[in-house]
Amino acid sequence: MKFLLDANLPGKLVGVFISAGYECVHMESLMPRYAADTTISRIANETGAVVVSRDADFAQLVRTGALKVPLVWVRLGNMRRAAIAATIEDRLPAIVKAIEAGQQIVTLR
Repeated sequence: MKFLLDANLPGKLVGVFISAGYECVHMESLMPRYAADTTISRIANETGAVVVSRDADFAQLVRTGALKVPLVWVRLGNMRRAAIAATIEDRLPAIVKAIEAGQQIVTLR
């Protein structure tokens, strides 16, 4: 399984996914920080990478069919980046299980 992390998430999360045995790339290593969501969606669709983002716009792109791959929508509120990374790391097995079960939007609260 491949993951594409949005710019609004810490780059060090890439290591969390890779350590768990998944391919992962941070969006900023592919394009400018403020690239359009539709551009990110196109890359995710082309590569089959699951998008991980805090941005609600991606949920709308899933609902309209523009984003065809699953979305991990991080809605953890105002947390430090380290706390967000730790929460995602703890919940990664459940996230993967939900995606494998066909869930298109996996929401982390």
